[in-house]
Amino acid sequence: MIPRRRLLLLSGLFVLLLAAAFLQGRNNNPQPTLVPPTAAETVTPTLLPLLQLFPDIVVLDIQAIRIEDPNTGDSITLIRDASDNWTAPDSEGQLDTNAASDIARTIVLLPYSRSINITSQTILSDYGFDPNGQLFISLVMKNGEGHILAIGALSETEPVYYALLDERDEIFEVERGPVDFMRNFLLSPTT
Repeated sequence: MIPRRRLLLLSGLFVLLLAAAFLQGRNNNPQPTLVPPTAAETVTPTLLPLLQLFPDIVVLDIQAIRIEDPNTGDSITLIRDASDNWTAPDSEGQLDTNAASDIARTIVLLPYSRSINITSQTILSDYGFDPNGQLFISLVMKNGEGHILAIGALSETEPVYYALLDERDEIFEVERGPVDFMRNFLLSPTT
């Protein structure tokens, strides 16, 4: 058994060692000197908000999707069966149903950054529509409505494709990633 006096002495020594270790750690790691930011660093970039091309559609509203490359003639048609599963009746091989579901989600969430009004001076061939685009996406909704999206050229300055939607008098700047995903799916829809 340790006498009470010795226990107090050891406890005091432990506290002193702990304090010394703490102070030594502070002296070895001095606080960094903060340098004020330059004028260029204080400017916050302005990012345009992304908007959805189909804000009123949910995935389960879509009955059929057709993706077509008008230049090569390649196409695939995805149709929901009675159980709401995706099928591709005119394709050979086993449809990758997960990828088909991802295609439907991609279309519903398809973002665009801005639109350009079409005027009488607008030359559609400048946007990759001469007369057709590079990719057509057709939708048939469960309520019978339909939509057609035509994808034109890739912008030379930004990672966006130009797109036309239905009969609207606007050219949309659609994000590149989702369009490339749909194009790749068209090339290899089966497992």
